[in-house]
Amino acid sequence: MVWILKAFILIFIVFYCALMAATIVDVKRDWKENFGWQITCSWRLYSNDSLQSVKLYHKADQFMIYRPEKDGTQRTEIFPVYGDLLQVDCLESAEKGIVGKCLLNLELYHAQMEDMQYSCEVSGEGPFFRIDRKEIVLPALIPPSPAVINVLEEHSTGRANLNCSSTGVPAPRLTWTISDQREPQTFSSRYWNMTSKLWHAWSILMYTSSQDQFLKVVCTPEVSVSNKSYTGLAKEYNSANSIGKLILSILYYISLIRLLECITNA
Repeated sequence: MVWILKAFILIFIVFYCALMAATIVDVKRDWKENFGWQITCSWRLYSNDSLQSVKLYHKADQFMIYRPEKDGTQRTEIFPVYGDLLQVDCLESAEKGIVGKCLLNLELYHAQMEDMQYSCEVSGEGPFFRIDRKEIVLPALIPPSPAVINVLEEHSTGRANLNCSSTGVPAPRLTWTISDQREPQTFSSRYWNMTSKLWHAWSILMYTSSQDQFLKVVCTPEVSVSNKSYTGLAKEYNSANSIGKLILSILYYISLIRLLECITNA
């Protein structure tokens, strides 16, 4: 009889724990190009439960509560957040709210300077009121885009003006190297783009190489957050290829001029 009682108690504990942990909440984030952040809070309740409420928090402050009993199967609200705009759409996708999700779309109108924290708390109905809560951080970090080098000016003497650019959050730092040796930039700047919601950084390098000294110039983008660096794809400019193209262009035009002279004298 003792073992039967122990088995019954064990089954009861397992069953009770399963009931108490039956509310499952999942929160994820996505960076949306030319928009900002999207947070998805999805939930699944125990099969015989029903949704009591969904509470949304920014940091420690609750800013919205969704109650199916009051709001029906869906609710949409728009909130200003420090000059940005947050639209929340909560929707049940199964009877009694057993399955559903809230979408939080945060459109940025200012450069994000620090991390942002949001929380989603989902509660089932009584008598158990099974609750689960998950938090997520929107980091002030978008890794730098691959570097792009544009040739602003180029001469057969070996003098070249190059412009390197990259985007990210925070503003990428652009580093020039010539033949693996770090080179100081001539000029640089940055600005936050309202359309892309990213920092755009650019840097100009002016240098001269002799005709017999073909150099490999590399621009590398990098952002640093909390003493951790994130490096983007570097871009290489080879003066040998560039000078070679320039010489071919000159030879082409010389040949074209001579051909015209021959046609004129014929």
